[in-house]
Amino acid sequence: MAPSVIGSFKTNVDELNGHSSIKKESNVNRAFSIPKAKESVSLPVFNSLDINALPFDTVSKFFITIAPGALGTVDVPVYAYRSSKPGPVVGITCAIHGNEVNGIPVIQRLFSRIERGTTHKNCNTQETSEYGQESLRVDCGTIIGIPVVNVPGFVASMRFFDDDSKQDLNRLMPGKIDGAAPQQYAYRIFHNIVTKFDYLLDLHTASLGRRNSLYVRADMNEPVIAKLAMMMKPQVLVHVATKGSLRGCAQAIGVKALTVEACYPPVRFPCARCIALTNS
Repeated sequence: MAPSVIGSFKTNVDELNGHSSIKKESNVNRAFSIPKAKESVSLPVFNSLDINALPFDTVSKFFITIAPGALGTVDVPVYAYRSSKPGPVVGITCAIHGNEVNGIPVIQRLFSRIERGTTHKNCNTQETSEYGQESLRVDCGTIIGIPVVNVPGFVASMRFFDDDSKQDLNRLMPGKIDGAAPQQYAYRIFHNIVTKFDYLLDLHTASLGRRNSLYVRADMNEPVIAKLAMMMKPQVLVHVATKGSLRGCAQAIGVKALTVEACYPPVRFPCARCIALTNS
């Protein structure tokens, strides 16, 4: 993959995280209202997700490098919060289809609420954001947010991994270490990140030009996941996992997983039901 493409993605991700001083409008800013930071911030880069290395009681932002030989280097953005009290690791992923982006601000706003809850945890009053969202406190465990899983597809604003292969990453899991470029990428996403989760919420939506209902894909034989699925009050509920999907492969290794299909693509802001995911 050309270095210019990777560079443009890192610029977009910095803007996603509020860390860009570049005024040029990006494809992300055309879809969402992202506040501009006053100065540029360089984020750390790691080879794998190490839960035990995360600092306690603070929101971390960093990249995990996915480096299959055929691709060079691709950096995947990560949000993380680790409570000082032990508990499960909950992963929230988005944009495994690069043009399904409603989940990006859901993850942003979730960690913004957690960050406010951490900053003001010793205050007697609750902090409220410009969106009317109160701060959020995490009692135990760890929350990991991956706002963009499919980096090449996101950069190109397409569902697939790239235009040459036309491969759907959500049909290639858990990938192959010695396979074609999309298979190598899927392998490293799955083994370097997803295997560290105890729970997985994979956020999807309709892409531009399509319509969708609110529906959930979940293993209804798993009590906790079944309860989560019903709490979302979906219009459609699907039990069977698709072969090669992130959810299905996560379930196969013992990760309790569900997929949320969240409505329509955004015009400027995400739809009300997507925002509701961070308010519930």
